Amino acid sequence: MSKAIKKAIEAPRGYHYFHILEGFFVASHKHYGETLHGHNFRCRVKLRLDRTEFNCACFSQVIRGLDYQHLNRIPYFRKFTPSTEHIARYIAESMASLGCQAFEVEVFETDGCSGGVTICGS
Repeated sequence: MSKAIKKAIEAPRGYHYFHILEGFFVASHKHYGETLHGHNFRCRVKLRLDRTEFNCACFSQVIRGLDYQHLNRIPYFRKFTPSTEHIARYIAESMASLGCQAFEVEVFETDGCSGGVTICGS
């Protein structure tokens, strides 16, 4: 990254710049005694831009990995029920494993019904 670009995204003291990405995926799941069902999930991820180069490829890769999947078959969701909160955590942890630190992740099952996670210390 050039010095000029790096300087352009440096936030003044006390401020943090961030970038918001949205993605969509279709997946099925079963939890809390419900029958098997699916959703057109919408995901919103907030990434801080403090002096770091931004790369959204990891977000796209994680979302593609969830698209058209039965979430209960993913090893993570054998341990945690695939609620919107746990899906958000899974996305955040998957992005971190790819080197992209999310500040906040929110997953929507429907308009007005979402769950999320804020990563402390980000």
